[in-house]
Amino acid sequence: MDQSMSSKSAETPTNADGFGLGWYDKRPTPGLFRSIRPAWNDFNIRDLVAHIESHLFLAHVRATSLATVQETNCHPFRYKNWLYVHNGEIFGVEAIRKQLMAAVAEELFTEILGTTDSEVMFTWR
Repeated sequence: MDQSMSSKSAETPTNADGFGLGWYDKRPTPGLFRSIRPAWNDFNIRDLVAHIESHLFLAHVRATSLATVQETNCHPFRYKNWLYVHNGEIFGVEAIRKQLMAAVAEELFTEILGTTDSEVMFTWR
């Protein structure tokens, strides 16, 4: 919540375009919570994190660059037992996006739910 209110970026003073939390516990697939609300304005997050017990978690606050504000564009991204977050923009990705998408493995292509450059890079190999 603090990080979402005090961005170090010169372009935006806050990270208000959503957030996400992923965590590993005893289950084979990591837990995932994502929201398009700013972290400081989500009524559920304080209660949720008070109940999660984890030895490993990933959190991300979002200030969008190119992709729209929608839940599927909020990090972390999850595939099986993997979580992924990426902070920043992959500059020039628009010029090679079609080629990147074509290079995504067939079995991973349907896992891409959003429109971010980060999610494409997560599934690309």
